[in-house]
Amino acid sequence: MSRSANAAVILALCSDLCVSGDAAPLTPEEWGTLAGRLLAEGLKPEDLPGLSRLDLGGRLRMPGADADRLLRLLDREASLSFELSRLENTGICAVTRADPEYPARLKAVLGNGCPPVLYAAGALSLLRYRYVGVVGSAPALPEDLQFTERVVSEIAAQGYGVVSGGGEGIETAAVERALAAGM
Repeated sequence: MSRSANAAVILALCSDLCVSGDAAPLTPEEWGTLAGRLLAEGLKPEDLPGLSRLDLGGRLRMPGADADRLLRLLDREASLSFELSRLENTGICAVTRADPEYPARLKAVLGNGCPPVLYAAGALSLLRYRYVGVVGSAPALPEDLQFTERVVSEIAAQGYGVVSGGGEGIETAAVERALAAGM
């Protein structure tokens, strides 16, 4: 996955990969606050590596300890890049709020509280769907399985995807019916 400069900075600041004990990654709320300050100053995440400790304190109203933490997090960009490449070779990718694949609905509903980084395996296009969770008992009676298939068919007809834990019985029936419906 090709990564923009903004996405690389968000990963460096917010990912829990390659974290040392002295610099915890930013929480969603901390990132939201920082992103707001960047916007107010006409800056982008990609501008952060070029800022000094004094710039962070002055322009972004960041206390010294927070500025030091941010700079330590940015310093791990190389090791983080290596780790992300390793994960991508196993089929796992990281999607940031700066990436077009990031679910717009998640941003709309959670605002600044949405996770700055999501890890995903599989087709990222699936993140655009709305989903309904289906859970149920295992083993299930035949009439329960038939009911599940009818409900999931209706869910798919309404344009929703189905998520499930994949357990036996109802959950397996739900996933199989959703796949048969093309969801």
